[in-house]
Amino acid sequence: MQSIDDFHFELISSPEPLERSAEWGKQSSREALAGCLKKMGINSKSSEDLTIIGHTHLAKHPQITASISHTRKVGAALTSNRDQYPSVGIDIEFVDRKIAHGAEKYFINEDDGVEVWQNILLTWTLKEAAFKALSPYIDKFDWPKVLVLKDIWIKKNQFGLRGNTKILGKTSSRIKKAGELEMIISFAFLNPLL
Repeated sequence: MQSIDDFHFELISSPEPLERSAEWGKQSSREALAGCLKKMGINSKSSEDLTIIGHTHLAKHPQITASISHTRKVGAALTSNRDQYPSVGIDIEFVDRKIAHGAEKYFINEDDGVEVWQNILLTWTLKEAAFKALSPYIDKFDWPKVLVLKDIWIKKNQFGLRGNTKILGKTSSRIKKAGELEMIISFAFLNPLL
C-alpha cells in the first residue's frame, strides 16, 4: 500500500474583492492545479494542460489524476500518479463556515464512524473529497443509484459505500491558512481497482 504522501496539493488565495470571489476562486483552483503539475515536473503552457477529463485525469497527461476545489476566493488542487491512485478528491472550506443544524441528516449515515460527530464541517469536507474520488468509478462497484454524500461512510481515515464494509479508499485532512483565515483541506484517495 502506498503512503498517503504520494500526492501533490496546492492552495492559492486570491486578493481580489469579494464581489468577484467565486470567479476568482475558480481561477485560483486552476492556478493551484498548475502549481501541482510544476511540482511533478510538468510546466503547463495553456489551459488545455489543465483540462480534467471525466473528473479523474488530465487530458494531456492521462497518467495524472487530478481534483480541484474552490470556495469564495480560494482555490485548491490535488494531483497524483494514476498508477498510485486511479482517482483523487479534494475539498476546502473555511473553518468558520457554519453547517445548518439538522443538515447532517443529508450526509451522515449509520455506517459512519463515531468520530464523524466530533466535527461536522470536517466530515462534510471528507465526504465531498471521497465523493469526488469515488463518483467517476461508481459503476465498478455495482451501485444501483445516483451517488450522494449520504451513501459514503467515513471511518478512521478510510471510506466506503453504505451497507458494505469494503474499504474503497483513504482520507486525510489538514488545517492551513489562506491569507488571514484558516481552512480545512480534505483529501480522498481511491484504492487501486482490482
